[in-house]
Amino acid sequence: MADIDENELPKEGKERERLLRVRVNQRFFRTVVLAAYDYTCCVTGLGVPELLVASHTVPWSADPKRRMNPRNGPCLNALHDRAFDRRLMDVDEQLRIRFKDELKDRPRDPGFSWLVSFEGRRIRLPRKFTPDPQLLRVHAAG
Repeated sequence: MADIDENELPKEGKERERLLRVRVNQRFFRTVVLAAYDYTCCVTGLGVPELLVASHTVPWSADPKRRMNPRNGPCLNALHDRAFDRRLMDVDEQLRIRFKDELKDRPRDPGFSWLVSFEGRRIRLPRKFTPDPQLLRVHAAG
């Protein structure tokens, strides 16, 4: 990919209009989840709200009835949220962090080693809305 010829690059960035569906209550869900976790990532302890995500254990698109359930929403930093969303990371029923073997078997670099260094640790629990074990099982079965 690095050997792309500059002449192959598009001459300009273009835009087009698009009709899109917006998650109307997502901001409320984020506020409730982050507050329950004291604005702290349940994996790393990172406390920078701008870098935190109110994730969904069972995806928004998969179960409309659980979209707003805060027990379906761990507070994660953006990188662990991406791993969780892509099913490369799970939280088991004992609330321990687990990474998929395919992720753990990759070559290591310092950033990657940090990402998976939380393997086997328990998540930090929220003050309210402890993760639902049934939803964690659904996520892990992916």
